[in-house]
Amino acid sequence: MPAVRRATKEDMPVIRDLLRGFRENHTPDFPHDFEYFSSLVEAVIDQPAALILLLDEDQGILVGMMLPTQFSLQPVAQELIWYTRKESDRRGIRLLKEYLNWAREKKSTHALCALKHEHPLMERMGFNQVQVGYYKRLEYDE
Repeated sequence: MPAVRRATKEDMPVIRDLLRGFRENHTPDFPHDFEYFSSLVEAVIDQPAALILLLDEDQGILVGMMLPTQFSLQPVAQELIWYTRKESDRRGIRLLKEYLNWAREKKSTHALCALKHEHPLMERMGFNQVQVGYYKRLEYDE
């Protein structure tokens, strides 16, 4: 069974590597400042409202936070990054299950997840699809 554990500051080299993998696989042409991105993750790693999980030490990462939404100031669990290396893709569900356990511990009323595409497993796990996100690169004449 895959091992999932909370990350610590000592894990930052592995976390940075996983964040690079996440970046390469998700919107690679979207504006991105890697140092800023990784410094945000490092800044919240020990915060009670944040969760950073590692799968099998270096095979996957999930970053979640208790945050308000645009609809309410009541914080709810929000998955911000969920990435597994290609060879460990099918084991990433362990990260999600641990995230849900954490959300329950935090007494969150809801747990939000964003995926790149629809996934039937999410509905089998009790999730409801609430939106589909898109982005468009805007071109300008110089």
